[in-house]
Amino acid sequence: MSNRCNIRCNGCYYYEGKKQFKTALVPVKAGDFILPKVTLTYFDIQKKAYQTLATDPLALNVKPAKTASEQTSQIKSESPGNTKSEVIFTGRDILPLKEDLDALQNRTMLSLNRFLVWIFLPAIGYWVLRLTFGVLGKQDDQQRKMVRKSRNLLDTAAKTDPFEKEYLSLLYGALVAAIRSKSGTIGESLTWSEAESLLGQSDCDQETIHQATRLLTTIETENYGGGQLSSQERRELLAMTQAIARKLLK
Repeated sequence: MSNRCNIRCNGCYYYEGKKQFKTALVPVKAGDFILPKVTLTYFDIQKKAYQTLATDPLALNVKPAKTASEQTSQIKSESPGNTKSEVIFTGRDILPLKEDLDALQNRTMLSLNRFLVWIFLPAIGYWVLRLTFGVLGKQDDQQRKMVRKSRNLLDTAAKTDPFEKEYLSLLYGALVAAIRSKSGTIGESLTWSEAESLLGQSDCDQETIHQATRLLTTIETENYGGGQLSSQERRELLAMTQAIARKLLK
């Protein structure tokens, strides 16, 4: 059964649709039959009311069925894809069955100590890795902090008058931060021996280590010893500190 409807909205648009309903009829005995009418109720938007469509009664003549063998052969010829093959038992499973007594084996019981080791080993490994990455992550954070500090102090010193009281302190702090960045440690001061030890544990060459420790001693002596340096000499200390810091911070 099909239904077709047309809709016109204000004369602007035109819609058309089609709906089909299919039902399979399977007779169970031979004879003449009258199929009753089929009805469909729908809402007519033009009439603004429900309408009912109906088919005419349909006369149907059912002939006697064929013999079982003829019917079976006809079904097979008409539907080759639906044929089923006979189930054959092969006597084999997906995995081979072990039927011999040799398949039974005695296994050694796991001792309590080994059992505890296997239980706690994953947890121990987890905490070891966590502590390792925690230490490395903390060291990286400290290193980045010292790098930023050294660069900030150098930028500030470059904008400061050489005869200002904090000028040499800025150079000293920048050099200490650059040296400590190589080892990932935090601190405000260093002696020349401590600086030499920290740089010796890094990938710095001996010449760079010697220049850094000597410059650190010079700046510290002038800062706390009350030395009288000219403006040009103080600017030279800034240039030397910047050069050493670039080597250490790269």
